[in-house]
Amino acid sequence: MTIDISDNDPRISYTANANGAQTAFAVPFEFFDNSDLKVYVAGVLKSEGTGSANYGVSGGAGSTGTVTFVSGVTASATVVITRSITIERVTDFTAGADINRAALNTQLDTLTAIAADLKDTAGRALQLTDFDAAASLVLPAVDDRKGKVLAFHATTGAVEAGPSTSAVQTVANNAAAVNLIGTADAISDINDLATTTNINNISSVAGIASNISTVAGIASNVTSVAGDATDIGAVAGKATEIGRLGTVDAVADLALLGTSTVVSNIATVAGVASTMSAAASNASAAAASATAAANSAAAAATALDSFDDRYLGAKSSEPSVDNDGNALVSGALYFNSTSNGMKVYDGGSWINASSAGAVSLLDYEYTATAGQTTFSGSDNNSATLAYAVGNLIVSLNGIILDNGSDYTATSGTSIVLASGAALNDHLAVVAFKSFTVADAVAASTGGTFAGNVAVTGNISVTGTEDGRDVAADGTKLDTNIPSSLGSAGQVLTVNPAGNAGSWVAASGGGEQEFTATGAITAGQPVGINPNGTISARSANQSSLLSGGSSNTSTKPRMDYDTNANKLVICTQGPPSGYSSYVEIVDPAADLTATFGTPVVSRSANTDSAYPAFDPATGRTNILFVAARSNTQQLFAVSGIVSGTSMTFGSEATGTYQNNGDITNPAFINAGSNKSVAVARQYQSGNYQSHVYVLTTSGTSISFGSPVLLDSSGGFDTAHRHGAVYDSNANKVVIFYQEPNQASYAKVGTISGTSISFGSRVTLSSSTFRTANEQYYPCFDTNSNKVVLATTNSITNKPSVIVGTVSGTSISFGTPVVINDAAADASLMYAAFDSSTNTVLISYYVSSGDPGYWLQKVKVNGTSVDVGDKISLSSNSVVGPVRYADDIDRMLVLKTYSGGSLAITNPSAPVYVGLAKENISNGATGKVTVAGGINESQSSLVAGFPYGLSPTSSTISVGPSNKIGTALSATKIYLSEGSI
Repeated sequence: MTIDISDNDPRISYTANANGAQTAFAVPFEFFDNSDLKVYVAGVLKSEGTGSANYGVSGGAGSTGTVTFVSGVTASATVVITRSITIERVTDFTAGADINRAALNTQLDTLTAIAADLKDTAGRALQLTDFDAAASLVLPAVDDRKGKVLAFHATTGAVEAGPSTSAVQTVANNAAAVNLIGTADAISDINDLATTTNINNISSVAGIASNISTVAGIASNVTSVAGDATDIGAVAGKATEIGRLGTVDAVADLALLGTSTVVSNIATVAGVASTMSAAASNASAAAASATAAANSAAAAATALDSFDDRYLGAKSSEPSVDNDGNALVSGALYFNSTSNGMKVYDGGSWINASSAGAVSLLDYEYTATAGQTTFSGSDNNSATLAYAVGNLIVSLNGIILDNGSDYTATSGTSIVLASGAALNDHLAVVAFKSFTVADAVAASTGGTFAGNVAVTGNISVTGTEDGRDVAADGTKLDTNIPSSLGSAGQVLTVNPAGNAGSWVAASGGGEQEFTATGAITAGQPVGINPNGTISARSANQSSLLSGGSSNTSTKPRMDYDTNANKLVICTQGPPSGYSSYVEIVDPAADLTATFGTPVVSRSANTDSAYPAFDPATGRTNILFVAARSNTQQLFAVSGIVSGTSMTFGSEATGTYQNNGDITNPAFINAGSNKSVAVARQYQSGNYQSHVYVLTTSGTSISFGSPVLLDSSGGFDTAHRHGAVYDSNANKVVIFYQEPNQASYAKVGTISGTSISFGSRVTLSSSTFRTANEQYYPCFDTNSNKVVLATTNSITNKPSVIVGTVSGTSISFGTPVVINDAAADASLMYAAFDSSTNTVLISYYVSSGDPGYWLQKVKVNGTSVDVGDKISLSSNSVVGPVRYADDIDRMLVLKTYSGGSLAITNPSAPVYVGLAKENISNGATGKVTVAGGINESQSSLVAGFPYGLSPTSSTISVGPSNKIGTALSATKIYLSEGSI
């Protein structure tokens, strides 16, 4: 072969699959020996070998090839493969002798590859541009460059040793300070300081540095003095007066005036100085009012004495006289500080006034401002004034005020004085709350307790409790129930007469009676059928099946041909050409399959292929993405199954996108003679989804013009698509996602060779987002609903959402979690089972409930009922699912494997236990279920767990799919109810 150096980049980089299972990485450039390759994973050079961290190489010898790791590469790790061929001559051409053209071609290929390797190495090295003048890139001598940074001469541009690395580090450590000095303002300030005058001044200041330090130590004092400069000047002007104040007598007088009491009084007088003049002028009026005030004071004193005789205040015990030492009057009140309750005197004894306790009496205190009349809101203690009108006492400086003449209190939230208070007057308010009857259930008439009731002591019951005769039932319990516990392994049963209980061996319990369909042998695993009968349980899953052909390499996709009753599997071929192959499989009800010989569906380099069966034509249409290293164009072909092979019509070509990168398209049948493809391609600066309608005519197929799926946002649809055909509404539903994982759906209507869409519908919310992976929805023809199985990327729970198409739109129900124990689900696929009208979903769980699962759900309105699940873990299989209605079996294709699949029986009897006895067809017999001991086994190992594999009809030792634990060679305790 001949190598073109312009298309021989000896370097390729990959990002490993997110599931950590990818092992194979293609080498798209030619190499000759395995040693020509260097393989790096996450920057670490790997070696060829058989260890878990090693790899093997296939191909080469002048061709491309594949690097295959022994174990899966860490999820999302960067894998880089480069070529580095040893520079040598491998062939010597003798002068005068004929030249071996093959050897010459190989030698030239080798030299070309070496040149490409050197070009790759040179392209990653330090270089001069072509237009640079000659400059030396020779490094300085080793001793000259030690500990130095690389620099370039300011004039010649030649390489030279720069500053020391320690000096650079010092500058870097002080980057913040350098940034501050480098500002324009800082530079300006430095220029201002650099004058001769300023330099001399700075030198002078430096000479008195010690004095400056002394002043700096009393900086706060200097600041205080500076703040009082004006006052100091004023004092200096009063030197004579200050001298007079310095006499002994004056000092003694000042000492008297300086006491706290006198100072406080002076402040009070100063506060009312402005009103003293007015007070003097009103002296006459005040004198005229003195008599009235005296009369009011006397009335107030009488009222206070009367109040003091009735409200006695807070006391620790019941008083026998009032506060004046006189006899108690009826209606007197006091607050008992010991019991925290108000009491009233009824003329003979003290009784509780209220169950409200301390909250029945509220105190408020206010300090008045000069002339204040209205008091409201928050008081001195931050309590907000509130009172019941008429239920309060107001005092000013200890004097009880009269309601109506001295103050008004009608709003419930404020008190208004008739005359303004003086500055700092003390206003006190005592507000009484309405008394309430204590919360209690009456002993004479009964009632209902709203909360729990705790009882210390015994309870005697006369009558019934919730309609039951407690006394009589207690007698029955004492008579019919054993008074002591049984021994280990026993269960409580009722005797045949139904009038007494007893403890018996556990084998007497944990069993049920069933009617058999087919003969059953004692000890045999049995399962329950949909009609409620039981049958001997058989394997419900095949082993992993494969045709074994090396031509079915990777990227399998499938669909089921319901005309020929065959499975059509499309795969990518081996690395030698990456052609596309079709393998026809004939599955059987006994969980076996016959594989045909793979046939080429497209011989040119192909990345992946997607089949879609059209029941109307009996043909399977296949969509190709090509080429493998340049996935920019779509192709299609229509084929028909014949036996275990397939023949094809002519190939059709779709629209070419020069800047495109088609990955994971969706391809479905969409009614008679129509198929729909959805692919992400480059459009107007974004990678957006395009939709093609393909039409089948005879043996040919053709593409319609691409239609932009969503032009409203111009956003990248991130390779995530899913499509399904609603045969009831004759509509296509397409699911898609943008990079931030907001997910949408649109309903499409096919017209001729094109398609139109209604408005997009948003699936995602604050609690639900579809998975960041391809979608595989299905259509439930029983309920006429669209069913999407997807991981909720917010919770990582496997979820199902049901959609209903109406016109050109679709509405969705609430997402349903189908396996709450699963902590990290992925790779979800759905298919409709028409025999049971259920949807089967395959998915993988890495933690929480780890394993490969196939689970049933049944559509119920806009939701689903969740059924049991079948373990696929024995085959480690998860992938696309299809229902084969002719054999009533579900087919699961293994992802990342070339055509391997498992066949399951979704209608197989669901395990319930082990037969306790022989049961003939149609007869009723006993089955040991969970909690019971089956004694019809043989050759068991005591103490070991036993399980029931999905691929077997007998129990076997081991914890996988555990059903119980052996007690002896013939006995097993069943701890699990189903598997």
